[in-house]
Amino acid sequence: MTHRLIMLTPAGAEEDCLFISKALTDVFGLHDQSTIANLSLGRNRTCLPFVIIDEESFVIRAPQSAFSELRIPAAEHMLHAKYQNGELILGPVAAVLTEAKSAGGDVHFGSIHEYCEELQSICTIRGCFFYVFSLHDYKNGSMSGYYYSDGKWLKADMPYPDVVHNRLHSRRSEKSAAFTELSADLNLHMVPYFNDRFLDKWETHQILYANDYLRPYLPRTELLSTKAGLQDFITAEDTTFIKPVHGSQGRRILRIIRSESGYLADHTTFSGEFIREHSTFKDLYSHLYPHLKQSSYLIQKGIDLLSYRGSAMDFRILCHQKSDYTWKVSSAVARVSGSNQFVSNIAQGGELFQPREILSQLYDRNKAYHLRKLLNELSIEVSEVVSAEAGGIFGEFGIDLALDCLGNPWIIEVNTKPSKSDPGLNPLKARPSAAGIIDFCLYLSRFFDYEE
Repeated sequence: MTHRLIMLTPAGAEEDCLFISKALTDVFGLHDQSTIANLSLGRNRTCLPFVIIDEESFVIRAPQSAFSELRIPAAEHMLHAKYQNGELILGPVAAVLTEAKSAGGDVHFGSIHEYCEELQSICTIRGCFFYVFSLHDYKNGSMSGYYYSDGKWLKADMPYPDVVHNRLHSRRSEKSAAFTELSADLNLHMVPYFNDRFLDKWETHQILYANDYLRPYLPRTELLSTKAGLQDFITAEDTTFIKPVHGSQGRRILRIIRSESGYLADHTTFSGEFIREHSTFKDLYSHLYPHLKQSSYLIQKGIDLLSYRGSAMDFRILCHQKSDYTWKVSSAVARVSGSNQFVSNIAQGGELFQPREILSQLYDRNKAYHLRKLLNELSIEVSEVVSAEAGGIFGEFGIDLALDCLGNPWIIEVNTKPSKSDPGLNPLKARPSAAGIIDFCLYLSRFFDYEE
C-alpha cells in the first residue's frame, strides 16, 4: 500500500476544514473536494471537508478541532500517511510504558529518562508519533501520557497506540490489576506490546539448557531448594555464585570461595563487597540464611574468567529483532568491574570499553576477530532460542557473555529489560539500541507493507 511521509501542521485559528496539498491528493486520488475526509490516528478519528492547496510538498493543515479529536498536540508533526477504504490514515503511534514520577511540574522516567529522549529523536526522524505513559495514565480504554516539546515532557491526552514497548521496572507492576486490564485491552484491539514481561533467571536457564547447541556454553546451574543441595554444590566447586532468581543489575549476588581453611563469602552491595570467612559450612549457612530466606535463588558454578587489569570482565551484547523475524547485534560493550567488585554491572560501578579495544590487547589480531565474531553469533542464537520458547513478543535482549582464561565463551545471563542508565560509549549520539527499538515498533505497528 502506498504511503508518504507528510507534515501535519495547524491551520489558522478560524479554519474548520482540512487543507491537503495537491501533491498528496494526486498520490491518493483525492480529487473531489465536495466529499468529507475521514482522518484517523491510532483509534481516534475525525471527519472534515477538505480543500486542495497548490503545494508540491506533502502537507496536511488541520484545524484545532481535528488535533483535539485525534488527541495529538496542535503542533507540527512529521508522520506517515496512507489512504485505505476511504480513510486517510496517519501514523504510526508508538508508546513506551514505564514508571513516571512527577515533582515540581516536571516528570522523570527513572533510569530510562534520557533513553526516552533518544527514542523520541529517532521517531522524529522516522516519522512516528511517540509518547511515554504509565499504568496510571490508562483508564477505560482512554490514554494520556507525555510528549516531548522544546526540551520538556508535557502531559496531555494521547492517541491510542499502534504498538507499545513495555519498560516497566517492577515485576510487581507487571502482576498488578492495572497491567492486566491494560494488556487485555491491547490484546482486544490487536495492539502488539513487546518485551511484555520479565524472564527470571531459572526460566531462562531451562530454555537455554534444553537447546543442544547452547548447553555446553552454560555454567553448571541449579535451583537452590535445600540446605543439603547447597552444601553438595559448594563442596564440589571451588567457586559458587548464589543469584536471586528475580534479581537485576548485579544486586544481591553472593560468591562463595572454598578453601582449605573453610569458606570465604562475599556479596555485592551498593557500597562495595561484604566479605566474611567461615570455618565450617554450618557457620556459612547461618550467615547466608537471612539472605536466602527472602526470595528464590539459584546456584551457579564460578568460572575462571578472563580479567582485564586485574578486574572481572564480561560482555553486554544488545540484540534486536528485525522485520523478517531474524535477530541482529545492535551494539556490544566490554564491562570491567569497579573497585572491590566481582560483578561488572554499570549500576555497581563497572566501566565500559569497546570489545575490539580490550580483545586486541589480550589476543593477537586474528584470535581477537574470531572471538568477537563468536560472541556475536552466540548472542544471536541465544536471542532466537529464548524468543521462540518464552512466549510473547520480544524485540530486545541484553546478552551477558564472558570468556574464561582459555578463551572459551560462557553465557552468563539474558536480560529482557536491559539497563539504559549508562549513556553508552558515545553519549552525544542516540544509541543503536534506540534505533533498533523504534524500527521494531514500526514493523509491529503494521502501518507499512513491510518491505522497508
